[in-house]
Amino acid sequence: MIRKENCENCEWVFEYYECNGTKKRRFCTKNCWHKWNSKNLAAFNETRFQWKTATEEEKKEKLKENYEKHVIIKNGCWGWTGVKDKDGYGQIACGYHKQTKAHRVSWNLHNGTIPKGKIICHSCDNPPCTNPEHLFIGTKKDNNVDCIVKGRAAFGTKQPKAKLTEESVI
Repeated sequence: MIRKENCENCEWVFEYYECNGTKKRRFCTKNCWHKWNSKNLAAFNETRFQWKTATEEEKKEKLKENYEKHVIIKNGCWGWTGVKDKDGYGQIACGYHKQTKAHRVSWNLHNGTIPKGKIICHSCDNPPCTNPEHLFIGTKKDNNVDCIVKGRAAFGTKQPKAKLTEESVI
C-alpha cells in the first residue's frame, strides 16, 4: 500500500510503500531527518544544565535539586529512588558523565564539606540511606573497625574463599 505523508522538516508531501510491520515515516529523506535532528538537539542543549560553565553556586543548587528529586524523607532511614550502584548505594549525577554517592551529597548539603582523606560512613548499615543523622565522618580504618564490631565482617568459614573448616583445623 502506498501512503502519502508530510515531511516534518520541510513539509514536502512524499510517498512511500507501506508493508506489514513498517512504521509510519516522518521525513522525506535522511538528509531532512539530520537537519531536523540537529535543530532539535541544539534547542535541547540550550535548555540542558551545563556543568562545565556553571558556577559553584549553580552546581550546588543543581545537586540539591537532583538530590531532593530522589530522596524519600521519613523517620529512620531515608530511602533512595534514584540510580543505585552494584552495592546498593545511591548514585547522583554531579557533572558531565560523572557520578557520586548520594550519601556524600547528603552530607555536603546538611553538614558542609568532607575533609580530604576522609569518607562518609553509615551507622545504620543501610547503603541507600542518606539520612545525615545516620552518617559520620571517618577513615577507611574506622569503617572497617565498625564493620568488625557489628559482626558484618566474614571470618573463618564464612569467607567465600575458605578452604578449611574449623573441624579440620583442630
